[in-house]
Amino acid sequence: MSTRLSYRPAARRQRGAVLFVALIMLVVFTLLAVSGVNSSIASLRVVGNAQSQAEVSAAAQLALERIVDDVTRFQYAADTPPPTQSLTVTIAGLNYPVTVTLQCLGTAPVAGYSASFAASAPSESYWDIRASATDTRSAGAAVVHQGVKVTLSPGQLCPT
Repeated sequence: MSTRLSYRPAARRQRGAVLFVALIMLVVFTLLAVSGVNSSIASLRVVGNAQSQAEVSAAAQLALERIVDDVTRFQYAADTPPPTQSLTVTIAGLNYPVTVTLQCLGTAPVAGYSASFAASAPSESYWDIRASATDTRSAGAAVVHQGVKVTLSPGQLCPT
């Protein structure tokens, strides 16, 4: 007596089940891949914006340092306000337009001079320097402020 097991009816019921499971897995893996690509693109944009902002800030700081390095930029007549100065700063082959404004906040006599020599004594002037840079590619901008103390020649006053 031989018993023969028949698996045919069960196989007919499972026809296409492997295909269906494989398609579901393919859809899940595709969604994971698309999600990973979108996340990478968003991260790249964030890093690009951060780099652009850092370059614009560096351009403003560099322009400010160029102004501070040249003491003649602080010598004006007492009744003439310093003009707004425009510079172009190049960083990594890219040009950044920078506008620099100087504002004298006040003067004080240099310590150590007697009252009888006050007219011929130099004075210390206090300045606020504002550098504003823009990135023409991304329209990003940065503003840098710095305070500076400059010793003026005798008789020279802070412009108003």
